[in-house]
Amino acid sequence: MTSGGIFTVPLYTASITDYAITITGLIDGNICSSYKDDIPAATPTARISRKPEPALLLEADSVCGPVLTVTARDPISPTATGWWSAVNPGFGFADSTSIETEMSTTFPEGQDKAETILRWSELNGSCAVESSDTLVVLYEEPDPAAVRSLDSTLYFAPHTPLWADAPTAGQGTWTHESGTAQMDQNDIHNPNVLVSFGDTDLDNPDENIFRWEVSNVICPVTSQTIRIERRDIAQYTAFSPNYDGINDHFILDGLDHADEFTMRIFTRQGVIIHSIEKKPGVDFTEDHWWDGRLDGGDEAADGTYFYVLEVKYAGQTYQYKGYVELVRPKQ
Repeated sequence: MTSGGIFTVPLYTASITDYAITITGLIDGNICSSYKDDIPAATPTARISRKPEPALLLEADSVCGPVLTVTARDPISPTATGWWSAVNPGFGFADSTSIETEMSTTFPEGQDKAETILRWSELNGSCAVESSDTLVVLYEEPDPAAVRSLDSTLYFAPHTPLWADAPTAGQGTWTHESGTAQMDQNDIHNPNVLVSFGDTDLDNPDENIFRWEVSNVICPVTSQTIRIERRDIAQYTAFSPNYDGINDHFILDGLDHADEFTMRIFTRQGVIIHSIEKKPGVDFTEDHWWDGRLDGGDEAADGTYFYVLEVKYAGQTYQYKGYVELVRPKQ
């Protein structure tokens, strides 16, 4: 090797090797050689360190939860040392010098994910520090979806709110799976969304299924459903007012939800025999059922009667017509 020449070390050599250098001759800049007796007797040495080649062996660079298992390849040089670090604050390691360990974090208030540059660094001898890094993201797992509204049947309700718990992380979404109700698509992520029944045919029950789903990117999706049946009133066609406690009154289910209503009962000849009225602000009671008596208190005869009903609810007016058979079983 001449002055300023190259000293080559094969890659298969040990990670750190000391090489003895023997000076066999000295030549100055004028190409003058020294006498052998003038050559220094000392034998200098050169220490050569193998350059680290760090590599990450992650199974995933994103997880659901505050803990990520991180793995790096064993250093190619047994004398090398390695360590983990995170560029962003708020991350810690169970053992920062182990090639496989757990990185963890605490999700900041109001944030449902935490991300950082994960770095595995290695140092060997006099070589510069070498590193391998990648972006990792940890997502907070939301609490399971929870709907607070109960399965129910609504009467005279043009709309109703749906209530669910706001997601603790990620995003909640309402979907309308069946029925004719309408939901504002710009409001489907609102846990307290309003649904409208529009001009649904009130003579036919309309069952609607709604689903509240909570998700946060790669975390497991959870959901819960609710059933809302929209109907007006149950129009029965017979009753038997014989005071046995069974079917003694002509009742139209749903009238107890009305703000106000007026029902007039009349014969085939169009003669009004009984009127029932519920005014706004008045509680619904048994007085608003027909017990089979005329307005004067006498019992109406067995037979077929007709009625006209006008119901007001939430500013809307609904009108119904029907008939009912009055039958008093013989004792």
